[in-house]
Amino acid sequence: MAAEDRVDVYLPLYVRDFLTSTIGWTASERGHYLTLLMLQWDRDGLPAELDALDRLSPGVGDVWPMLQDKFPVEADGQRRNARLEQHRDRAVELRRKRSEAGKAAAAARACSSNRSSNVEQTLNDRSSIDNHPPSPSPSPSPSDAGISPTGEINQPAAPVVATSDPPKRRKRSQHHNAVKWTDSEGWAGITEADRKTWAEAYPACVLDIELMRASEWLKANPARAHKSNWRRFIVSWLTRSQDRGGTNRSAGKTPEDVAKRAALERKAREFQRLQPAPYRTPKEVAALAAGLKLTEEE
Repeated sequence: MAAEDRVDVYLPLYVRDFLTSTIGWTASERGHYLTLLMLQWDRDGLPAELDALDRLSPGVGDVWPMLQDKFPVEADGQRRNARLEQHRDRAVELRRKRSEAGKAAAAARACSSNRSSNVEQTLNDRSSIDNHPPSPSPSPSPSDAGISPTGEINQPAAPVVATSDPPKRRKRSQHHNAVKWTDSEGWAGITEADRKTWAEAYPACVLDIELMRASEWLKANPARAHKSNWRRFIVSWLTRSQDRGGTNRSAGKTPEDVAKRAALERKAREFQRLQPAPYRTPKEVAALAAGLKLTEEE
């Protein structure tokens, strides 16, 4: 078998197909069948003689009538399972494609490395020219003015000079009424429209109290008092406060806890109004008690 056709990978074993094709087989038959498949995968074929097979998988002669049709003899005198050879062809093709892809990737990396080296060398050459400008030469005589034999004048190329600065990073545009906060002046830029919108979106929050709490928190945490979007900070603050029950929430209790507590208290008040019915002696018990007349002597 040629080196490029050799398969040095795992044996593809499809469990469901294997079990379906060997339904009703004994454990010995299945074991020898799997052993022969692995030997064929490794050797690219099996010997045709039963004695040789028995040396490879001792005891296979006892179950050979069941396995004989699975490994027919081909033209080269080797026994092979046809389905396994199909898997081998696919594995070889996959290996070939992966090898070609790896070679193409290596060539692309080498090409990219060469381009980077050329660019770096060009930059180094330009830097050397800029740092060491040529010394001025005396004015050439008419005979040395660079006149070619054809009569054309060869003038030296003008030096390349940078005429513009590198592009500056563009700053993000700010909204004309952006919300701001400073340690000395507090909040600024909050409009009446903002207050109305936040009051509708967060009905459990008292806006002035929440803004004061947020301001005091920023003063107590100066390292986190540098925001690029103060409106987003306020919205996040109000959202957390709303989820926790609002401004006047009970300490450590969520709105769900408060509602559950109120429902339990309402049920307790309803049960308090209920009174148990008076006990009534059953008629049978009363008749039995009347029929029994016990005396002190008894």
